[in-house]
Amino acid sequence: MISKKTKIGIVVFLILISSILLYKLWDIQTRLPILNKIEEVSLESALLDEYTFDNDKVKIVAFIFTNCPDICPMTMIDLAKMQNMLKEKGWFGERVEIVAITLDPVIDTKEVLRKYANNFNVDPMGWHILRGTEVQTKEVADQFQMVFKKEENGFVTHSTNMYVVDTENNIRSIHDMAIGGKQVNIDEILENITRLLDKN
Repeated sequence: MISKKTKIGIVVFLILISSILLYKLWDIQTRLPILNKIEEVSLESALLDEYTFDNDKVKIVAFIFTNCPDICPMTMIDLAKMQNMLKEKGWFGERVEIVAITLDPVIDTKEVLRKYANNFNVDPMGWHILRGTEVQTKEVADQFQMVFKKEENGFVTHSTNMYVVDTENNIRSIHDMAIGGKQVNIDEILENITRLLDKN
């Protein structure tokens, strides 16, 4: 016969094992996968004298161009809302940054990008607007698998993804820009950022 004390011990042990298994299952379900590693970003800042992409901060990365009539400005409006929410959490510029990279560096000079940034109340303390040569832009876009093409009429067609990048420059989640009247899913992005920050 198994003693009452032994039975209680077995029950406690089983509860402990179940708790560990449930935690591990939850952790796997909530863990963000590493989708790709960003090796190098050599672009200049339109708002600051110097900016380093490799700076141990979580980043929200979007590709834009200033002549874009719809998706880019609507996305910038949503990113401005996110900027305010990150400030409320005390993360903006300290632990999390927003990065917008132009796909049309020929038109989007530093002066043009500065004016564009002013339209959306971009705070350079934690929101960076980057540009490079056409070759550099293509190299960076390829790392994010951002497909784009500048047409003969000067219009840039591009895929509509934006990205959350962790402190080690790994892409951890991909999100839609503002497209088809649908806003950026700010809550989902902030939830993923919270997961990454909780791991650090």
